[in-house]
Amino acid sequence: MSYYRCISIIRNIRYKECSRTAIIYKPLRITSKYLELGNGVFIYANCVIEGINNYFGTKYEPKIKIGKGTSIRQNAHITCASKILIGENCAITHNVTITDIDHTYEYPPNDRPPIKNKILVNNVKIGNRVMIFPNSVILGSSVIGEGCVIAANSVVRGEFPPYSLIGGCPAKILKRYNGLTKRWEKPNI
Repeated sequence: MSYYRCISIIRNIRYKECSRTAIIYKPLRITSKYLELGNGVFIYANCVIEGINNYFGTKYEPKIKIGKGTSIRQNAHITCASKILIGENCAITHNVTITDIDHTYEYPPNDRPPIKNKILVNNVKIGNRVMIFPNSVILGSSVIGEGCVIAANSVVRGEFPPYSLIGGCPAKILKRYNGLTKRWEKPNI
């Protein structure tokens, strides 16, 4: 049985919506019923893509949608309790984290371990043709415009306009593409 045929059989059984040309190669964990994959999506080895539908008694309705032609490299971690939308033809490199979940901290501390505190969820939207370099973290409430580039080791939260070079911790706009001059330019501060 060929590799592609095997993926088709898995798709028909386990995935809510998965195109025939999407490939998932040796994931660590995928909660497929919350995942929609477009044509030509390629998810590399050791990725975790999971929807959280129940967190210590609170119910959620996760939805993860990955647009056609997007590639997600090894060791990426995508965790969703509400909605994560990733556009078409994006390149998500290795060790990237994308989450719509924030953990709360209760003070004074109680007897409960911190991991059992309630969570806050805020959608994440990543536009088409976005490049996310290694070790970056995209947090809840983030809206990344079309054609953005996120520098390595960035921690991103907030809204960023199309064609921005984003970097840092916390991330900010380092440059914007100017369609008139056809160059990446530093923003006026």
